[in-house]
Amino acid sequence: MGRQKGRHDILQMYLKAGVDPNSYTLSGMPMLSHAACEGQIESARILLHYGADPRIAKSRGTGEVKMIELVLRAGAKITSLKPSRFICCVPVNTEPLVQLAIMNGTEFLGLKDNWGETVLHKAVRYNEGLAALILKAAPELLHERTSDGRTLFMLLLTRVCSSR
Repeated sequence: MGRQKGRHDILQMYLKAGVDPNSYTLSGMPMLSHAACEGQIESARILLHYGADPRIAKSRGTGEVKMIELVLRAGAKITSLKPSRFICCVPVNTEPLVQLAIMNGTEFLGLKDNWGETVLHKAVRYNEGLAALILKAAPELLHERTSDGRTLFMLLLTRVCSSR
């Protein structure tokens, strides 16, 4: 949201329009903390000027999960990997969200990152139940290859072998 290097004008525009300077990123980090961690000093200054509180804690994702649930219940489809990644890694039960996404016709095959990893590749890292739901809804993901040619099975084997 405008916090990228050189986009302070966009950040200020959002804050002037009333966006809460204590808002959280999708990963649950306060914007001020994110700016500081990324070395975005000017963004941090702007957020502080607009009243960002440096003492607020990292979100556990429940508020964001409720908003995602609200839009999915309204019929939204997931069309980007970002919300899918978030749904996979928050520490609350998000299986009902994936079920809603499936009912809404989300095309899981189209949800890939720059390295060709699918939403299934992300889900297996965090939650077995989500991975099972996604695999049942989109079994074709099992054989999808990343940009370097690895299947999900090959990635899992690599992780198992490297953890020993």
